[in-house]
Amino acid sequence: MLREMKSASAIVAGDSRGSARLRTTHASPPPPPVPGGWFGIKALGRNLANGTATFTVDFTGSGEVTLAGKGVKTITRKLATGTTGLAVVPTGSLKSELTRAGKAKVTVIISFKTAGNLWTKTKSFYLRLG
Repeated sequence: MLREMKSASAIVAGDSRGSARLRTTHASPPPPPVPGGWFGIKALGRNLANGTATFTVDFTGSGEVTLAGKGVKTITRKLATGTTGLAVVPTGSLKSELTRAGKAKVTVIISFKTAGNLWTKTKSFYLRLG
């Protein structure tokens, strides 16, 4: 005959001979909170007069944001919670293509680095000169 008594911290099981054994159950601790925040891209605005664009980006937590891409001026800023604009300015061959054709496809990488995390988003779009 098997007899069991359950409690939150231990399980006591006994058998017909009267022996008992104690088994401790441990619940796994919750995962540690993620240090830092997150970021999200809200909008892309274009300036057709000079062929640039601006990303509007939301942040929570403090950290460093970087916008980089082939043929694009790299921007790095340290900031805290809030909204900021990141300008996409063409350089070199991308600027030449934009002047010649009136449009140029560009891919940028926006990354947000906090004390413990790194988030990255990639966006492709066309710069237009009009």
